Order: sequence, then C-alpha cells, then structure tokens
Amino acid sequence: MRLWDQRLHAIGFALWSRRLTWAYRWGILALLAAVTIMLVPPGHISVMRWVAIAAATFGWILEAAWIASGWLLKGSPVAVFGDEPDVPKAGTPALAIRGSRPLRAVARTFNPLPRLTFEEPAKNPTAANSSN
Repeated sequence: MRLWDQRLHAIGFALWSRRLTWAYRWGILALLAAVTIMLVPPGHISVMRWVAIAAATFGWILEAAWIASGWLLKGSPVAVFGDEPDVPKAGTPALAIRGSRPLRAVARTFNPLPRLTFEEPAKNPTAANSSN
C-alpha cells in the first residue's frame, strides 16, 4: 500500500468518524425527545407520569448541553500546564462564540480542563539524596 493510499484512508476515516459521532449524538437527542413525547397521554396525567416526563426532559437537556459543550470547546486545549489560559486556538471557526468566557465556563462543567503542575527538581541532587 502506498503512502497516498494511507492518507486517503486516514482522510476517509476522519470524515466517517465525524459523521458517525454527529449521527449518534443527534440520534440520542431524537430518542430522548420521542420518549418524552410518548410519555404524554391524552387527558389526565398522573404524578408518576409527570416524574417520568420530567426525567426524560432533563436527560434531553443534559445531552443537548453535552453536545453543545463539545462543539464549543472544539479547538481548545484538553489540558494545560499551570496557569496557561483556556482559550481556543487561533483560526478556530466561530472563534467569537467559542472564546466567550461565560459559555466556556458552562461548557467546562461538562468537560473539565485538567491543569497540570510539576514540582521543581532539587537544585543540588546530592542534597536531595542525603535526606533519605
């Protein structure tokens, strides 16, 4: 297999992977919406039915927020060192929306940003070993 064949397969994989991810996410939203609608009977609704409707609606809202947070954080770092800023890369599409601090704060409740810190190594390696 030649190198350009591998590149074509990699491009095709990325394309179909994105399509599958979005189809899956929208399919889950459609399923939750359908369950919510099917739970509403004609006429009187009992308390337990209201609880089931509220739970299905809450699930739909959480899934929609999860999808929106994933879109909003696209182009953003998955982890940072120390106090580096949590900003999307330059050239990210819809940078004005994706760079909004309040929206990013909400999105980070669903996708937290790990901040990595490292201790400074000892200046004198013999002094560090002598304490053991």
